[in-house]
Amino acid sequence: MALAITIVLTLVAVLVNWLPGIDAASARWVSGSLLKLALVIGAIWVAFPQVEAVRKIRGGGVILSASLILAAVFIIRPKLLIYVVPIAVSATAILVALGWFSKDGKKRNL
Repeated sequence: MALAITIVLTLVAVLVNWLPGIDAASARWVSGSLLKLALVIGAIWVAFPQVEAVRKIRGGGVILSASLILAAVFIIRPKLLIYVVPIAVSATAILVALGWFSKDGKKRNL
């Protein structure tokens, strides 16, 4: 489904340039926005098996939630990444270390 949406968005982005009655600046803006959206949906489609693998491990929901928060910070305030990324990396290292030293002795695939 995501691949079909990507193809349709790409085709619509190309066809917008040929529609009569739309000025060149608006056509470029709409076409560029649709192409960016198609690229994002295509990237999500390519990465989906890895996202599913992360979701299935213990704590995977937390990892995905943290990734979404980091992405939102990057989109909204890119300058905050200087402060947020070191905190996220440190928290990940601490959580992984705690997982290694857990008492249940189960082997986990990360």
